[in-house]
Amino acid sequence: MKKIFLKCFNPILYALLISFFNFAIVYDSRCEGEGGDWEVRYGIKVCPVYSIFTIGDSAKRKEDSKIKAPLDSKLGLEAGLIVSFNFRANHAIIVGLNYFTQGFSVVEKIDSTDKKETKDEKKTTQNHDFWVSYANIPVGVEFHSNEFWLDTNLYMLTGIIFSVKISESTPKFLHEKEDLFKRFKASFIIGTGIEYEFAMNTSVFADLSFRTDLFNSLTTKEESQKPIVKLFSHTFGISVGVRF
Repeated sequence: MKKIFLKCFNPILYALLISFFNFAIVYDSRCEGEGGDWEVRYGIKVCPVYSIFTIGDSAKRKEDSKIKAPLDSKLGLEAGLIVSFNFRANHAIIVGLNYFTQGFSVVEKIDSTDKKETKDEKKTTQNHDFWVSYANIPVGVEFHSNEFWLDTNLYMLTGIIFSVKISESTPKFLHEKEDLFKRFKASFIIGTGIEYEFAMNTSVFADLSFRTDLFNSLTTKEESQKPIVKLFSHTFGISVGVRF
């Protein structure tokens, strides 16, 4: 438990620090203009993601379940469309529609007996991969600083991501039922980034973000031979994209 806590605490602390540092930069700058008509900008982005999965449940359910820590995380991907509604200087509401996939693997211990060697018990392992894909609908706010160097500004983002499951791939060793992951989930996201405007109303951006699940992402039905524990993902992402 202590190792899992330390593994999750350091990334969360780091993400919070860089976001609040950027937030201080934004509001230390003098925002120009009082707003007016809303400006709408469209964009696309690609974001490799890496998720750390943690199990949160009672000791008994953890012991009974076949999903056990440590979980070996896999590199995932997020890509899609974003729309920015700039409702005043240096402030924007962000919505989007993205494809998001993440996964992890579980190591299963298999006991076997070698009859030729005085029936000594041998233990082998087998990896089982879990993958789940979502349609993500992010809703958030961006706070931009003023230009600080050659058409370049910094920004902070925060918001909620609503996810609808598209598909999942789970090994048969765990259960017989089809759905392991819940149909819907929600995550909180914070991040910080940099944007460079190289032409009129056209810019490229890159940001570092951290998101964490607000609720358990696994189903709670016990139709399988083993109970299913609560699972939460904590995800880092590095986005690059273009706005028009």
